[in-house]
Amino acid sequence: AAVLLFFLFQRTKTKRYKLPPGPKALPVIGNLHQLQNLNPQQFFYGWAKKYGPIFSYKIGSKTMVVVSSAELTKELLKTQDVNFSDRPLHRGQEFMSYGRRDMAFHHYTPYYRDIRKMGMNHLFSPTRVATFKHVREEEARRMMDKVGMAADNSKAVDISELMLTFTNSVVCRQAFGKKYNEDGEEMKRFIKILYGSQS
Repeated sequence: AAVLLFFLFQRTKTKRYKLPPGPKALPVIGNLHQLQNLNPQQFFYGWAKKYGPIFSYKIGSKTMVVVSSAELTKELLKTQDVNFSDRPLHRGQEFMSYGRRDMAFHHYTPYYRDIRKMGMNHLFSPTRVATFKHVREEEARRMMDKVGMAADNSKAVDISELMLTFTNSVVCRQAFGKKYNEDGEEMKRFIKILYGSQS
């Protein structure tokens, strides 16, 4: 009963926005019951056909809005980009970025525009990116070698895990100048912390 009262209180406290149409959601779980055993693109395609190029649905108490047409996407990301540039609040991001003070998670403010400009000039300029080309090439070769070895031995490959390892290896080498053994305890601990911050 206490849990039900909590959710009802949260619902009355939440602002009511005029949302795009979408499937009817159940209390507490939202539309989770409709998402099982399907790839996301399958049910999004079905909902887009039923509700139009922009629709909403709920995951638990969180409302999601999906845009599925090129014209609307261009409108949101190009014409109205300033109105949609902010990032949603996430406790893990808040913790990792010291109160969202970094370039990745900061709110869209004049300070954010300044640090982004500094990042583009000093971290992500073509010259700076080119200096780490050999790192990306080496790690890409290592990844492809793993895929080749798995194919030779008729083994399945977890592409998600492979891409995560590749990305972590590139970032660690570029940021810390150190190559980590992905099967080592230090890297496993790092990945565990990374996953924990996003849950």
